[in-house]
Amino acid sequence: MYVDNLILTSNTIEEATTIYRSAKKIFQDLQMNLREFTSNSNQLMEKMEEKDKSKQQHPKVLGIQWNEESDQFCVHCKFPESTLITKRFVTSSVVAIYDPMGWLVPLLHPAKVFLQHLWRKQYEWDTKRTAEDEAEWRAIVNNMNKFEKNIPRFLAPKKSKVISVTFADASISAMSACKYIHHQDAMNLLMAKTKLPSIRGKNTIPKLELNAITLAMRLTNSVLSQLQKHVGLDYFGPITIKVQTGSTGKSYGSIITCMVTRLIHLDVVSDLSTTAFLNMLRRFFARRGVPKSITSDNAPTFDLGNATLQESLQAARHDPAVMREISDREIDWKTITPYAPWQGGFYERLIKSPKHSLHKILGKSVLPFEELSTVVTEIEALLNTSSHLHIQ
Repeated sequence: MYVDNLILTSNTIEEATTIYRSAKKIFQDLQMNLREFTSNSNQLMEKMEEKDKSKQQHPKVLGIQWNEESDQFCVHCKFPESTLITKRFVTSSVVAIYDPMGWLVPLLHPAKVFLQHLWRKQYEWDTKRTAEDEAEWRAIVNNMNKFEKNIPRFLAPKKSKVISVTFADASISAMSACKYIHHQDAMNLLMAKTKLPSIRGKNTIPKLELNAITLAMRLTNSVLSQLQKHVGLDYFGPITIKVQTGSTGKSYGSIITCMVTRLIHLDVVSDLSTTAFLNMLRRFFARRGVPKSITSDNAPTFDLGNATLQESLQAARHDPAVMREISDREIDWKTITPYAPWQGGFYERLIKSPKHSLHKILGKSVLPFEELSTVVTEIEALLNTSSHLHIQ
């Protein structure tokens, strides 16, 4: 049986203690001994049994060494020594450095440039390099070996205004992008990526700078997609629309809110059927990515209008087609506790903004469904650029 480490987080000592005891009991029921606990909290460690504590100092978390006392990650770089410098040895040395967050990008860059130089010269894999190449490689190794840096695990205080900044640049030898997390006290590097220009074809600075911007956009989208993994879902309306016969009908708005960033996704559905609901979800998945969990209402006490919306959500939640879509994408759909509407407050509060914007823009005007969908999308873009959505 393969056993891996279990990583858990909590906001308070009491919550962490509960998690520790619950996890122990769950594994004991399975005849498994969960042990070697360690934490950055001395108070929590004092509440653990001695036999459950880890004897290892500075364990690795997802492959990166972690100093539990200072609550910092420790990154270091060391290349192996060899008397025979070949292309095979250099390639093996460069790819052996584990750097998933790109914190060692500036150090690794000269080594990657040197490796590209070997490919450009079309050396064989096991042919010994010239004395000049060996001297250059040893200079790179001496500059990198024994490098060590501590990086804080926790980058920003809770409930502080955090700004994500991405920088991109390019030169004739590299394209790079780095993402920083900035708050009122400090700015910390979150992640970095680099890429070398192709050795084939002609590379110009404008072309490389465009490639660097592409690299920066992919890095930004990758980080933001991790934030938007847990969302809240709700309906609002009805909204009166104009139909082709000249009469009026009803449509409904949907709001999906990221629990972390409070960014919103607005859409319009033509009715309260499960087909319309499923199509709305599929549009969201295609445009924003697939979340890990969706939270929606489960409150039994609403006025008649809200009750209709909630009944449609509950019906959609149990529809076989919807559940198949949710199951195939491995999404955990949760509902808030009955008679506890404050648990859905993070998305209920944000419904007021699009409703207020719709009222201000439309007034008493009645739009066709397609035009209404356009207006709602423009409202989404406007609200997502407003500063109030980023303040917790």
